[in-house]
Amino acid sequence: MGPGGAAGSNHCHGCKRGGGPLDLIAAVRNFASIRQAFEWAREHSLTTEGAVAPQDLKLTIRGAISGSFELPPEVLVRPLDQWVTPARRYAEKRGITADEVERWGIGYAVDGRLGGRIVFPISDELGRVVSYDSRPFTGESPRYMGPAEREQASPGAIWGERYWPAQSERSGATLVICEGILNALACVRARAQYVAALSGSSYDPWVVMKLIGFGSLVIATDLDLAGEAIAGELRSAFVRHRSTRRVEFPAGDDPADIWVRDPGELRGLLWG
Repeated sequence: MGPGGAAGSNHCHGCKRGGGPLDLIAAVRNFASIRQAFEWAREHSLTTEGAVAPQDLKLTIRGAISGSFELPPEVLVRPLDQWVTPARRYAEKRGITADEVERWGIGYAVDGRLGGRIVFPISDELGRVVSYDSRPFTGESPRYMGPAEREQASPGAIWGERYWPAQSERSGATLVICEGILNALACVRARAQYVAALSGSSYDPWVVMKLIGFGSLVIATDLDLAGEAIAGELRSAFVRHRSTRRVEFPAGDDPADIWVRDPGELRGLLWG
């Protein structure tokens, strides 16, 4: 029941969001759009037209909300100046700032499965942590490591969507798409307001659906084979999109490397 007692409306006092029945379905089922919520409701023989909700109706939801995910206990989320020296030095070398650590909830681990790695929580548009990616600060492999299957992370999570605008406000916004989170952070420093880090180069139609609605897309993937492959997939997926542009970085460089070397160069490549 929403504020004022309007039947059929809903409001969350925790995240301060609400709306009609389709908004509730989209939030609970973690759908990327109201259209998906509508199709789900139609598939399950539900209707939102002319429905009157009983005043004593009680709705119980179990297992559908991805906000139940938690970071592994070995992950330490602290201000950057309180990190262990090797992790802090690596972060600073890659351009990560204290403000970014606070804003994005970046942490690190010294023990356990993620020992020796910087951990980047991935939050959904409601700000709930639903997954993570990690990068070693000790030089150990693999280069990237996400949640184990037993952790039940959200498979459709995109780093960056936590701060995306509402669906109704995306038509006038530009989204910069990168492969890795370090690159996406560099693009934010280079004045990208909205970013998406795909955490790799695999094509995921579910993820691509989340990108629909932005007025323009800037594809800032690497120039290697994997980066070119995902760029090609994105261009094909958005062939009718109003504005899609591929950034051509110097061979062997990526946004994070360029930012450390010359912030002005990265800004010029993204917006010049």
